[in-house]
Amino acid sequence: MVRGQRIFFIRACVGVDVPPPRPASYGGGAHSGVVGWSRTRRPRSIHGVCAEKTVHGSGSGPPDNPDCLWQRHNTKRDRVSVTPGWRPCGLVRSQGLSGTVEAVWGCGTLPLAGAESPTPNDRLPTSPFPDGWYFVAGRDSLRKQALIGRAWLGQEIVAWCDDEGSVCVADAYCPHLGSHLGPETGGKVRNGRLVCPFHGFEYDATGQCVATPSAPAPKNARLKLFETQVINGLVFAWWSSVGQPPFFRLPLDRRDENGWTAVGLRTFRLTSHPEHTAENSVDLAHFSHIHGYFDVHQQDPVTVDGAHLRSAFDFKRERSVLGSRVRFEVSVVTNVYGLGYSAVDITEHTLPFKSRFWVLATPLDGTYMDLVLANQTQEIDRVRRPIMGLGFLPKRARARLMNYILLEGQVKDVEQDVPIWNRRIFRPKPVLSSADGKIMLYRRYCRQFYPEHEKATGETRRVLASL
Repeated sequence: MVRGQRIFFIRACVGVDVPPPRPASYGGGAHSGVVGWSRTRRPRSIHGVCAEKTVHGSGSGPPDNPDCLWQRHNTKRDRVSVTPGWRPCGLVRSQGLSGTVEAVWGCGTLPLAGAESPTPNDRLPTSPFPDGWYFVAGRDSLRKQALIGRAWLGQEIVAWCDDEGSVCVADAYCPHLGSHLGPETGGKVRNGRLVCPFHGFEYDATGQCVATPSAPAPKNARLKLFETQVINGLVFAWWSSVGQPPFFRLPLDRRDENGWTAVGLRTFRLTSHPEHTAENSVDLAHFSHIHGYFDVHQQDPVTVDGAHLRSAFDFKRERSVLGSRVRFEVSVVTNVYGLGYSAVDITEHTLPFKSRFWVLATPLDGTYMDLVLANQTQEIDRVRRPIMGLGFLPKRARARLMNYILLEGQVKDVEQDVPIWNRRIFRPKPVLSSADGKIMLYRRYCRQFYPEHEKATGETRRVLASL
């Protein structure tokens, strides 16, 4: 990056999305952001993510943190001044369910010239794409947009709903002549069928081509489909590096949705790996050092049952809520299923209230990954602590307000993790202390999601044993 260089971007209200910029040589550096805009003329809120301050609104000034790039969202042209040694962060469309979260900024760094940083291979525990269930989109987003295209685990996919409401996730390229089927190139959904923009081939929910405008549909024209699960309005699809069917399922026994808020979402784009982000579930020591929690202790032993890892712990923290300083006493139960899905049940004993929290990590292309935070809160029947104005609100309004406050708190926690995730390397044999708990148990748990590596390792061991 040339010192003092300015980069000019045309605002995408003309309907063109800008693809993620790639450094000419990714010799290192945590280039965490991509640049893009929503494809609509309607103004969108911008969420400025940095480690010290969050800025809302399309006309706000830059945050106090000089390490966080800020970009104005005006009506003609956006001029971005890049701090020397830093790459532009970017606007990431959020697949929101409630509609309250439209866009999110990711924040990251490119080191100054001469600085050492990890290479992409240093970041990877084994493979960039572990087997498992990974987030695709919010179901409400599919209903509103009809068709969504995105990068997902090293490939392009499209997602849509048929006339019966079934979710379909498929490879984004037409088997006919290879046209991209996404909305950016003119793909559309008609009568529940995906229509190719190139020659009008139509594909049903099974992936089979069922009609063409000019000839009978070829029987061997079929899209590659990915098996899906929908949980609390969140759409997941199964990925396997070796093409094996799902060897575990995500839990479908979520509680009754009555009395719970809609799910709010935030999205971060990182240069990290799902194994790094999911490791936080057992790394209790970092909660005190990075996030300021105190009295953190394991509630129950960490357990592993196949693809399910469970970790339960308690902690305390102090936060300002509506002008009042409140000490929260919190119990957390985290259920991890694979490296792309963590469901967190939170019980706060002071107010009190209950909340559900999901951490969804989705690798994109071997360098970037999206980290989605999803949250919903149960209605609060009675407020025990005197927090200004909270007790006078209706139950539903209290829950929505607390859901927003909690999600913002979780966003701030993740902002503190992002610089570390972006610059972290994988240590196969870490030097651990007695405070590191079940890190190695977690590492052993992760091995099952790398079948190619496990197969190669097993063959190597057999060869060595025969010598």
